[in-house]
Amino acid sequence: MAKEFKQNGGIITLKDFASYTSEIRDDNEIIYSTLSNGRMICGPPPPSSAAISQAILKIWITRSALGDVDFASDALQVARKITSDKWVDMIRLKITNQPWHNSCKCHRFTGNAVSVTSTINEYFGAVVMSESTGVVGTIRTRKKANVINCSTCYFNTQNNKEVFVVGAAGGSLINSAVAAAAFNHLWLKKI
Repeated sequence: MAKEFKQNGGIITLKDFASYTSEIRDDNEIIYSTLSNGRMICGPPPPSSAAISQAILKIWITRSALGDVDFASDALQVARKITSDKWVDMIRLKITNQPWHNSCKCHRFTGNAVSVTSTINEYFGAVVMSESTGVVGTIRTRKKANVINCSTCYFNTQNNKEVFVVGAAGGSLINSAVAAAAFNHLWLKKI
């Protein structure tokens, strides 16, 4: 691959590949959200979109606050907030429709769980792809593209055991697909 990158004007060398290491993030860099029943969601920090999936679930959870306005004092305020043009436009600007995603989840008998989603957004990268591997080059060394992936783990805060691990494929649908799977499994017990 290094040879192919060099032939195409790239700067990645065998030494770069040999010195590459995976990043292990500190706990304070992980995006956490607390849910009901002692559950917690955790996902990777940006450029992943784990925070978007967590926000979607929090909006779905606010559904219970959208009761009859004669009985739920803040229902109208909540409804106005999550449907305001300003808020919707802000969210809409962050959505793209890039269908190049792959997702993998695995559970280990020891209780460890991992969800990995890979993605390539059309507007990022050096627009140079390896013909032999499909790896896309980047414009700036070590900079990760802002992506729509949102591999997410849900766990019980009482015992730190994994409850649900999810990732998804689907371009602009990836965040809502992850949130829908989590909602259906954790609250509706459908999957």
